[in-house]
Amino acid sequence: MLGPPEPMSYAAELSEALVSEFEQAIVELDKLLLTIVSAGSSLPDGRSREHLTQGAGRRMGIIRHCLRTVFLKFPPSLSAPLSREDLYDVQIAHHAFVVNLYGYFENLAWSFISRHNLESKIGGKKKIGLFLKSTQTFLPEPIKAYLSSPTITKWHSDYLKNYRDALAHRIPLYIPPSVLTKDEVIHAQTLQEQERNAILERRWELLDDLREQQLALGKPCLFFAHSFDDNEDPRPIYLHPQIICDVKTVLDFTPIYLRHWHGRA
Repeated sequence: MLGPPEPMSYAAELSEALVSEFEQAIVELDKLLLTIVSAGSSLPDGRSREHLTQGAGRRMGIIRHCLRTVFLKFPPSLSAPLSREDLYDVQIAHHAFVVNLYGYFENLAWSFISRHNLESKIGGKKKIGLFLKSTQTFLPEPIKAYLSSPTITKWHSDYLKNYRDALAHRIPLYIPPSVLTKDEVIHAQTLQEQERNAILERRWELLDDLREQQLALGKPCLFFAHSFDDNEDPRPIYLHPQIICDVKTVLDFTPIYLRHWHGRA
């Protein structure tokens, strides 16, 4: 549980806009998946084709499903905290979303490098990545310009790589179960003390009731973070707007990539 950041809920207009963006994103992801599979299928068998169809293509399907899971299990208009099971489902979907979003761009990098047989020229596998200068040196200008723009560079370095690395190697991304007011924090502490006593006294029916009361306190938390350590830059990020932004980045970039990846610098 967190003390209350502001706001504790989305404005009605923003909530409606997020749902509209979500519905449109699902439609656009379906279209783009077909485009990716078609582009990959036109290639001869080999690593480039596999990374585009079996790599980027599979990941896009997972990204779509994760986006849908988050919005259906945790609609932006929700006013009561999620159940424990639903919260786990949303966090699992969010984890898979971030990992596959990161991997999606990696697959596009591998497909490009393999298509142009550049692996030895850039210095091996560890030098492959759309956001690495070693790879960007060979990218066509429209692709490179998009990836090296200040907005996308910051999005990748401050957010995507930071949060994916934390998830994979350090502290997993976390959506707190609720946001509490000061009075609710005091009430929660009282319930926790009663819970400890119920365990000592083996009053299992009372224990279940006390836990349900705790889960019902507060409002849903709209934020996610990874670490609470100040050294890890643990700034919270709004969940729904961020994943919509992430999907829009995929939808914006992929057509540019597919229009120009046949060439190289």
